[in-house]
Amino acid sequence: MRIRVVGVGSSHGDDAAGPLVARRLAGEATLPPGVEALVCERPLDLLELLDGIDGAVLVDATRSGRRPGTVHEPAAEELVEARPVSTHHLGVREILAMAKVLERAPDRLALIGIEAACVEGSAVSAPVQAALADAAERARERCQAWLAGAAPRRRGEREHA
Repeated sequence: MRIRVVGVGSSHGDDAAGPLVARRLAGEATLPPGVEALVCERPLDLLELLDGIDGAVLVDATRSGRRPGTVHEPAAEELVEARPVSTHHLGVREILAMAKVLERAPDRLALIGIEAACVEGSAVSAPVQAALADAAERARERCQAWLAGAAPRRRGEREHA
């Protein structure tokens, strides 16, 4: 089984949350065989990263109105439904919709969101910084559950101050 943890985002402010989690996981020796952690800074590259794998855990900064630093696991359907696919303003939602239409989406997909405080500037906010370990652990647990053939448990929201 091939699984990817993909940290989606840029190097600007809290938008760096996803890439920071992926780099953290890639630098640890705790990822099981068959799992790799990658960074995706350009949304269209995500389409290629999803192709040919069995599962993907996407980690991304979110802006859903939750308290900054909150780690949550939205269902993929929450992001994929009800928006037309366009090549303008592509985000995770649009790429997942395109992957599904092109039959390039993996069978297993999990999303881990880290609520952002500010995506401008160069520094990651304290609440998001505090949430990185939790998000990395959730991604690792999801991969291990898939490899073991178990149904992964979906954890509720957790705020990090």
